[in-house]
Amino acid sequence: MARSLAARYRLVIPDLAGHGESAPLAGPIPFADLFGGLEAVVGQQAGGKRVTLVGNSLGAWIAMVFAARHPERVERVVAVNGGPLMGAGGGPSLLPKTREERGTRWHG
Repeated sequence: MARSLAARYRLVIPDLAGHGESAPLAGPIPFADLFGGLEAVVGQQAGGKRVTLVGNSLGAWIAMVFAARHPERVERVVAVNGGPLMGAGGGPSLLPKTREERGTRWHG
């Protein structure tokens, strides 16, 4: 899919912490590392322009959190097989508040 998109758009594909060739190779991956990596890439590559974030699964969730925290930097989000958690009140919740909420199913 990246090749098809690259014919029309400038793509930047980050290697998130613990994925691809990025450390850590084993063990837990703190959310701050994942999120900070995306913040750094967007900051370095976007040139102050708003971006479209495309994410699959965990990447979709990180993209949604990024958009919620930095709406001025995001044009749109394409969430594939992922997205916010459903909160206790039935609405979307980007970050779980309790262990029980973390255990709820993903809303895609």
